[in-house]
Amino acid sequence: MRAFAQHLRRLQEGLGLTQEDLARELSVSASTLSRYLSGERVPDREILRDIYALCGEPADLKNPSGTFAQALQLLFDAKRRKEPLVHRVWVGEVVQQELRNEIDASLLNAKELEAELEEEKGLRVNLENELREVRAHSEEGASCRARLEELEEERDAAVRRVAELENALRQHQSVLVLLEEDSDRADAALERTCAELAVAHGREVANSGRLEHKQHAMNLLYEAECQARTIENPGARSRILATIAGELIGDDPIRSAHMFDEAERIARSIEERDDKKHALADIASALARASPDRAEFIARTAAGWDPKVLADVAVSLAATEPRRAERIACTIPDEREERVNALAQLAKLRVNVDPEDAMRITQALPDGTIKFWALMELAHVDSRGDSAALYQAEKIAWSIADESQKVEALARVARQLFATDPPRSTFLFKEAERLSQKIIEGNMFIDMTNIMRDFAALDIVSDLAAIDPEWAERIARSVADEAMRSQALTNVARNLPPSRFPQAMSLFGEAENIARSAADEAMRSQALTNVARNLPPSQFPQAMSLFSEAENIARSIADDSSLAHISEALAVADSDWAKRVTDLIGSEFHRAKALAQVTRTLLTISLDRAEHFARRATPASTQAELLVDVSRGWNNLTSY
Repeated sequence: MRAFAQHLRRLQEGLGLTQEDLARELSVSASTLSRYLSGERVPDREILRDIYALCGEPADLKNPSGTFAQALQLLFDAKRRKEPLVHRVWVGEVVQQELRNEIDASLLNAKELEAELEEEKGLRVNLENELREVRAHSEEGASCRARLEELEEERDAAVRRVAELENALRQHQSVLVLLEEDSDRADAALERTCAELAVAHGREVANSGRLEHKQHAMNLLYEAECQARTIENPGARSRILATIAGELIGDDPIRSAHMFDEAERIARSIEERDDKKHALADIASALARASPDRAEFIARTAAGWDPKVLADVAVSLAATEPRRAERIACTIPDEREERVNALAQLAKLRVNVDPEDAMRITQALPDGTIKFWALMELAHVDSRGDSAALYQAEKIAWSIADESQKVEALARVARQLFATDPPRSTFLFKEAERLSQKIIEGNMFIDMTNIMRDFAALDIVSDLAAIDPEWAERIARSVADEAMRSQALTNVARNLPPSRFPQAMSLFGEAENIARSAADEAMRSQALTNVARNLPPSQFPQAMSLFSEAENIARSIADDSSLAHISEALAVADSDWAKRVTDLIGSEFHRAKALAQVTRTLLTISLDRAEHFARRATPASTQAELLVDVSRGWNNLTSY
């Protein structure tokens, strides 16, 4: 461990940077970097890679070489001594990558053998045909007989080559099956290690890291507050200050109270009524946990402009004061949609705490789409899958007026019923398919009808793929729009069981070909991205190739929406690549959206990386909101 810390210090000295400057370059706090340099903590691999990048030396984590490979070995050794479970995770990820490479090589070899085998079979057929012709004239002379012998030798040699190639192909296919099994075992081992790590990490946090994480979370909140105070829009400034105040309630109540007062003062000074209403609604929701009375008072102040404010407060109070939340929701006039939405949200939040109470609230809702989804939440609580809520949900599904929503609802009920009532499930899937083919009958805008039908098909195939893959595949192939057909086939492939891996890969390949054929370049880029993000881990190199192709297309047409889509999809696969793509986005709106999505995706993977992205976000309102999200992540570690 000391050896690695010494190596880090030498790298810092070679760069000629102070700890503060280096921490800023790496987007980590100075205190965190100090712990790395002292050997108190061992950084992630990406930190070492970023330092080497600053040094101008090659640093590829997937294919390390030279001095970086040696440094990486020092890092692995330090991690093994300090955090053996994390070290095992790293080793498991390396093994996974090696197995993926072997699987890809085996697939390539098998394809080459298949091509060679087909060529040899064609040659053998040609020789057999020529043999038949020569035999018909074998009595014409010695030259024909000599040619006959020559052809028979060539035919026999071709037969032997076909047999050899078939044997070699069978062996490669067997190896591929074994490699897939090894990959599954490696995945299972890595999953178990991650589970053990979560338990061990929870104990570590409880025993020694709690205060450190808590302090870091607080520092991020104060940093978010500084950003919030630079926001010019009073509504946004009020909303974010209220959000931060809500986070500080338990740890710094005095500062929280002052911030709530400031946020309310700013909100009430806004002249434009809608902006004032939204600002007060945000404050009321944030205040609900700390001061329900004040939150309700503020909500009722704004309720004359929009009853949704009361609905938001009711939902905020659902966990701590369910009866009060229900009472507030019920004060919204019956004819208002906000009342139904609020009560449905209350039922959803109560479903795992008190299913009977959730059912009572749900039964009072008027029949319709909102009640349907509330009942589906209740149905999921019943492990048997045949609860009364599910059959009530089916009844409501039939009454939904919007045909597209009805298709989705019937497909979802069918999926839930499959385990306990297969005949009913099959019937509902057939009805969903039938409806998807006749959506908006008589509509003169046939293009719109096709689009609606395509969306309906997408609603069906994801639920159906795990139950009846052939049926799901047939529906997916019926989708008219190329980009949506590619997505439908991808959805089927993604939901196929492991035993159907070859079929899944075939569908992924077809989806990829369809995506490439899309005439619109932006649609082609986004369709290729969708295929790439859904490929299984064993196809990681292929996914990276598709991401690269999608990026090149998006860059060639300077399409910010497609670049944002790629960046969001890359968040898990390669966060550094995601960062490079976000830097290419010219539109502030799309760039902020992409950075926010990447940050929130990384919250469950690496808080350090999430924080790195949050600090790069603009405008100040987006950065402040993301810093609050990261702060919550660090705070959650203290509750393990």
